[in-house]
Amino acid sequence: MAASRTDSSPPLLYTKSLKIKLDAKIITGLSGAGKSVVLKALEDAGYYCIDNIPTDVIYSACMSLKKRGITALALGIGIRERDYLANFETVCGRLRKAGFNVDVIFLDAGDEVIARRFRETRRPHPLLLEGGSLKDAIERERKTIEPFSRQADRIITTESFSPHQLRDLILKSYGRSVDNRLRVNVISFGFKFGTPSEADIMMDVRFLPNPHFVPELRPFTGLDRSVADFVLLKDETQEFLEKFHELLVYLIPRYRAEGKSALGIAVGCTGGRHRSPAIAESLAARLRKLDKVDIFTYHRELDPK
Repeated sequence: MAASRTDSSPPLLYTKSLKIKLDAKIITGLSGAGKSVVLKALEDAGYYCIDNIPTDVIYSACMSLKKRGITALALGIGIRERDYLANFETVCGRLRKAGFNVDVIFLDAGDEVIARRFRETRRPHPLLLEGGSLKDAIERERKTIEPFSRQADRIITTESFSPHQLRDLILKSYGRSVDNRLRVNVISFGFKFGTPSEADIMMDVRFLPNPHFVPELRPFTGLDRSVADFVLLKDETQEFLEKFHELLVYLIPRYRAEGKSALGIAVGCTGGRHRSPAIAESLAARLRKLDKVDIFTYHRELDPK
């Protein structure tokens, strides 16, 4: 089975027949060539992804997932899988005979590029444990997996791609009804309980008037109308929301263009009960008017999980 194309530039849009019962992508190639990036992109495109799966369980896994109604599967196989050479071709043949559509995607890059990536990430090459230098390990791996490049349906040379460009190539080639939507999580929290680790953008609203010091409002939260009105109807709050919203309107499409699939916007006040929930809900309502975004709110101190 000869490779159909070697890619080092964006391809034409690649689509699959909707009649396929199970679309199985097998991602392989050199360590450091971008397998993790490709699998994450396929996951964002709706594929059920499994990395470093032993080849002797691939067939049974595909059959099991098919029974569960999963129609798109991506499997990452690397040199760490010790049965890699022994039964890879046999497994692919069994899947095709069983009626599965199987695409083998082989990722490649030059030896110097691979070596530089390992040095930059400070991760050891999987074959270094067998001794020798990084150069020796790369050469041994290339010799070992060379037969699979000849079996591949598609070879992608990744050395000219940044991670974002590689992700974009995969989404354009194998995306399943992907419209580049961005999930935006608007989180309210209290600084005295620590900042949320999932925040990409964090805003401190402790400069706003605090309902905590109004006795009749203290028992309520920013989700109650009385507290929300106290916070949101202030002139400084309206001015702040306009400016912060304007900044997010500028940023969100650019995050999406860079390949980000989820964005965390955290809004914090002292205790996370009054000002930040009110601001988070108001901000989320404004952001829901944007195209290609899905907005969710979570109030950490009010509904801890």
